[in-house]
Amino acid sequence: IRRLVSNYIQNNSMSVSLSKSNRNSIIRIGFSAVLVMIAVGLITIVQDNTYLSSEHSTNMLKADGLMLLSSVFYAFHVIRLSEWSSKLKNENVSSIELARIKSSCQLIFAAISVCVRYEQISTFPFLLESILSSPTSIVALFWLGFGTTALPTIAQTFGQRNTNSVTAAVIYGAQPLCAALLASFTFHEELSTFVFPAAALIMIATALISTVTSTQE
Repeated sequence: IRRLVSNYIQNNSMSVSLSKSNRNSIIRIGFSAVLVMIAVGLITIVQDNTYLSSEHSTNMLKADGLMLLSSVFYAFHVIRLSEWSSKLKNENVSSIELARIKSSCQLIFAAISVCVRYEQISTFPFLLESILSSPTSIVALFWLGFGTTALPTIAQTFGQRNTNSVTAAVIYGAQPLCAALLASFTFHEELSTFVFPAAALIMIATALISTVTSTQE
């Protein structure tokens, strides 16, 4: 549900930046926000006391704040990627090259964030040694690097050349729901009865946000 709310915030940020300020847009954005609040309320009322304890709630509030902030920045990333993909397509710049530029920028920011905390650098050799000593860890490291980082970066860069940013955001918005359903069917994870109506409300809210900007792009 948090991932769905995060993706709703992404779409909402895009609607604010792309759409024209008019009465219909404001009504749709407001109504979609009400749907999301109802969905979050459905999930909150079924949480146990441990989850809602003061210490746990404080930590979760910090995590939720960081998630919402990253959602806003990711929304602008989707918009910019769509614009640059279209521009560079006319200049015969391949998706691989654009993905390489994007990955290089991400690597620079990651290096800066690591350098801020020196202890992470000092313990890196020991961490690398422990990873390389286990075949399972090597496979997991390869999957994290290729399967969940490199491949999605290339796929997103390639896909947004032929898809506008709103459509891409809606597709991305459905990903957490698909992941939850896949985990439920594959690993038999139990899902609360309230998860499905809450997820449906958030997806409806996301669709409403999409209609605000789809005619503006």
